[in-house]
Amino acid sequence: MNAFVEVSDLSVDFKTRNGVVHAVRGVSFSLMKGKTLGIVGESGSGKSVTSYALMRILDAAGFIAGGHIEFGGIDIGAATEAQMRDLRGREISMVFQNPRAALNPIRKVGRQIEDVLLQHLQATQGDAKEKAIDVLRQVRINNPEERYHAYPFELSGGMCQRIVIALALACKPQLMIADEPTTGLDVTTQKAVMDLMADLVRERNMATVLITHDLGLAAAYCDHLIVMKDGEVVESAPARALFRDPQHAYTRKLIRATPHGSAAIRDLLPEDLDAPAAPIAPPPGEPLLEVENLVKEYPMKSAATPKPGEAAATFRAVGGISFMVRRGESVGLVGESGCGKSTTSAMVMRLLDSTAGSIRFAGVDIGATPARKFASSQYRSKLQMVFQDPTDCLNPRFTARRSIADPLMRLGSQRGARAVNARVEELAALVGLPQHLLDRFPHQLSGGQKARVGIARAIAVDPELLVLDEPTAALDVSVQAVVLNLLVDLKARLAMSYLFVSHDLSVVRLLCDRVIVMKGGEIVEQGECEKVLTNPSHAYTRALIEAIPHPDF
Repeated sequence: MNAFVEVSDLSVDFKTRNGVVHAVRGVSFSLMKGKTLGIVGESGSGKSVTSYALMRILDAAGFIAGGHIEFGGIDIGAATEAQMRDLRGREISMVFQNPRAALNPIRKVGRQIEDVLLQHLQATQGDAKEKAIDVLRQVRINNPEERYHAYPFELSGGMCQRIVIALALACKPQLMIADEPTTGLDVTTQKAVMDLMADLVRERNMATVLITHDLGLAAAYCDHLIVMKDGEVVESAPARALFRDPQHAYTRKLIRATPHGSAAIRDLLPEDLDAPAAPIAPPPGEPLLEVENLVKEYPMKSAATPKPGEAAATFRAVGGISFMVRRGESVGLVGESGCGKSTTSAMVMRLLDSTAGSIRFAGVDIGATPARKFASSQYRSKLQMVFQDPTDCLNPRFTARRSIADPLMRLGSQRGARAVNARVEELAALVGLPQHLLDRFPHQLSGGQKARVGIARAIAVDPELLVLDEPTAALDVSVQAVVLNLLVDLKARLAMSYLFVSHDLSVVRLLCDRVIVMKGGEIVEQGECEKVLTNPSHAYTRALIEAIPHPDF
């Protein structure tokens, strides 16, 4: 039987000021209808470039330098741009990594689906709205008639991803390419999105290419896998066979770096890395952070104006939660998107005022200080934060050296350029950032290097509590493994406490002593990490654990 998609010896080059860059070299694979091919590898391996070549959407500097791409008997390389415009969206569609960036922020989502249907003559002006609503219903969006009128900023990340899938599937294509479709989504939303895609692929007998760095996801949803490194395919095999008996050292490295089962933190590092044993931290000490009956409410803009004597309608984002973090302890804060994790961490960091309740740090009620005045508090340097996106959290006009120096100049005790620079270089060595990278700007650094800059900046003023908001969510598994080990080492060396906000329970198990599970703004379960994640008492915790892909590594 002939393959529906056939890629043979594909090479893609990019013209740059420094010469030609060979981004993809000699890539070959085939794909049948009704099957899912997974392309895995780290950032820069050529995964996305391969898919862009397949759709002929390379940027102006890129071009197909060699090889052959055939889709349903059509030679993609020889097709005209007019033919490709007709194929894109109608026969070949793509689900992009960042759903909010893929959607027009000032156009209602229903109208955006109509645009695709009208462009490819799949609807008329008379029935476009009805068909758009039906597409929303097919991707299992509740109240599709109401969501038709919503703007992207009014929807959650998971909902936006469903809209992007709806756009991709509106014209019932024969090939769908999903480029990191669940990055940044919580585990239950990820499972819902992937199950939805799998069901639609099966119902419509589509061919699918899933691009991901999440090997657990690839193992759960792909029939066949190709592993890419530095623009080349280093291994290709059926998914089950590849995970059970990986042949290439790079594949083994990726599998080893994926948190799974009872793996310890040092087990994630490459076999050839001679890392010392993980430090044994002393038992937690007295309470450092104490949160009692913390509440955060927001006025509801859509609510009717209250009558005299009536309270205004509010939305309760956090509903009276209480917990503590002891000195030297690492506590995980987990739950789905919208459960109140980030709101809680923002209030703890004094970036957001609470509606009620108290936040005590080292016995002092820091919650009594308004957020707008906390920057000048003596406790500001004692609480620091590592943000989720290592790119967005760095000033693009600052070098790595300047970014790390910023808190030192504002909050530190060092005086003079020489003292500040010496401290910056000391911090760079502490987080494993090579000295020659200190004078580079963020766009000149890799994701892992930017994450190290963010961590160095956060620990620059010797904080006692570090709030980590999904610090490894956007990183490749091998980079994540190194960063997690770095955080474990720093915690022991600097005697810090962590509040680790995450939706990845496998990572939380590796890094945390205790875990707090939030749902709908409330704590539904908390306790020792191993106990809660091994034998959860609440149904919601069990649902979170069951939603994690469990590959047979």
